[in-house]
Amino acid sequence: HPSRVFLVGYSQGGGLALAAAMRAPRPLGGVLMLSSWVAEPLQEKKATCPVHMFHGAMDPVIPLEAARRGHAALLDVGASGVFRAYGMTHGVVDEEVRDIAQTLYEALS
Repeated sequence: HPSRVFLVGYSQGGGLALAAAMRAPRPLGGVLMLSSWVAEPLQEKKATCPVHMFHGAMDPVIPLEAARRGHAALLDVGASGVFRAYGMTHGVVDEEVRDIAQTLYEALS
Protein backbone atom coordinates (compact mmCIF):
# COMPACT_ATOMS: atom_id res chain seq x y z
CA HIS A 1 0.00 0.00 0.00
CA PRO A 2 1.41 3.47 -0.87
CA SER A 3 1.04 4.67 2.72
CA ARG A 4 3.83 2.24 3.66
CA VAL A 5 6.23 3.56 1.02
CA PHE A 6 8.95 6.00 2.08
CA LEU A 7 11.26 7.79 -0.32
CA VAL A 8 14.70 8.46 1.12
CA GLY A 9 17.50 10.53 -0.30
CA TYR A 10 20.86 11.92 0.72
CA SER A 11 21.99 15.36 -0.47
CA GLN A 12 20.65 15.94 -4.00
CA GLY A 13 18.80 12.63 -3.72
CA GLY A 14 16.68 14.12 -0.93
CA GLY A 15 15.45 16.83 -3.26
CA LEU A 16 14.64 14.20 -5.87
CA ALA A 17 12.81 12.05 -3.31
CA LEU A 18 10.71 15.06 -2.32
CA ALA A 19 9.96 15.96 -5.94
CA ALA A 20 8.86 12.39 -6.67
CA ALA A 21 6.64 12.27 -3.58
CA MET A 22 4.99 15.58 -4.48
CA ARG A 23 4.09 14.10 -7.87
CA ALA A 24 2.95 10.67 -6.64
CA PRO A 25 -0.57 9.75 -7.71
CA ARG A 26 -1.44 8.74 -4.12
CA PRO A 27 -0.10 9.89 -0.75
CA LEU A 28 3.01 8.02 0.36
CA GLY A 29 4.10 7.17 3.87
CA GLY A 30 6.68 9.91 3.87
CA VAL A 31 9.97 11.34 2.72
CA LEU A 32 13.26 11.26 4.61
CA MET A 33 15.74 13.91 3.49
CA LEU A 34 19.31 13.51 4.75
CA SER A 35 21.69 16.48 4.43
CA SER A 36 19.40 17.84 1.76
CA TRP A 37 17.36 20.83 0.66
CA VAL A 38 14.09 21.65 -1.06
CA ALA A 39 15.26 21.74 -4.67
CA GLU A 40 12.23 23.26 -6.35
CA PRO A 41 9.66 25.97 -5.57
CA LEU A 42 6.68 24.77 -3.55
CA GLN A 43 4.21 27.54 -4.40
CA GLU A 44 0.81 26.21 -5.39
CA LYS A 45 1.76 22.72 -4.21
CA LYS A 46 0.25 20.77 -1.36
CA ALA A 47 2.25 18.27 0.67
CA THR A 48 0.45 14.96 0.87
CA CYS A 49 2.81 13.11 3.22
CA PRO A 50 5.16 13.76 6.13
CA VAL A 51 8.63 15.04 5.27
CA HIS A 52 11.39 14.49 7.82
CA MET A 53 14.72 16.27 7.47
CA PHE A 54 18.00 15.20 9.09
CA HIS A 55 20.90 17.64 8.69
CA GLY A 56 24.42 18.47 9.80
CA ALA A 57 24.74 21.60 11.89
CA MET A 58 28.15 22.27 10.30
CA ASP A 59 27.30 21.22 6.74
CA PRO A 60 29.49 23.25 4.33
CA VAL A 61 27.72 21.89 1.23
CA ILE A 62 24.13 22.69 2.21
CA PRO A 63 24.12 25.26 5.01
CA LEU A 64 21.90 24.48 7.99
CA GLU A 65 19.84 27.65 7.43
CA ALA A 66 19.04 26.65 3.84
CA ALA A 67 17.72 23.32 5.09
CA ARG A 68 15.72 25.04 7.84
CA ARG A 69 14.15 27.40 5.29
CA GLY A 70 13.17 24.41 3.18
CA HIS A 71 11.57 22.72 6.17
CA ALA A 72 9.63 25.90 6.98
CA ALA A 73 8.44 26.07 3.35
CA LEU A 74 7.26 22.45 3.60
CA LEU A 75 5.30 23.25 6.75
CA ASP A 76 3.72 26.17 4.90
CA VAL A 77 2.34 23.80 2.24
CA GLY A 78 0.92 21.39 4.79
CA ALA A 79 3.70 18.90 5.41
CA SER A 80 4.16 17.41 8.81
CA GLY A 81 7.46 15.96 9.93
CA VAL A 82 10.46 16.88 12.02
CA PHE A 83 13.72 18.69 11.41
CA ARG A 84 16.71 17.34 13.30
CA ALA A 85 20.24 18.75 13.27
CA TYR A 86 23.35 16.85 14.33
CA GLY A 87 26.91 17.82 15.22
CA MET A 88 28.30 16.80 11.84
CA THR A 89 29.18 18.17 8.43
CA HIS A 90 27.77 16.74 5.17
CA GLY A 91 27.43 13.10 6.15
CA VAL A 92 25.64 10.60 8.36
CA VAL A 93 26.22 9.82 12.05
CA ASP A 94 25.02 6.98 14.29
CA GLU A 95 22.57 9.17 16.20
CA GLU A 96 20.94 10.17 12.92
CA VAL A 97 20.63 6.52 11.83
CA ARG A 98 18.92 5.71 15.13
CA ASP A 99 16.51 8.63 14.66
CA ILE A 100 15.73 7.50 11.10
CA ALA A 101 15.04 3.96 12.30
CA GLN A 102 12.76 5.29 15.06
CA THR A 103 10.92 7.53 12.58
CA LEU A 104 10.27 4.57 10.29
CA TYR A 105 9.30 2.30 13.20
CA GLU A 106 6.74 4.82 14.49
CA ALA A 107 5.32 5.49 11.03
CA LEU A 108 4.98 1.82 10.10
CA SER A 109 3.74 0.46 13.45
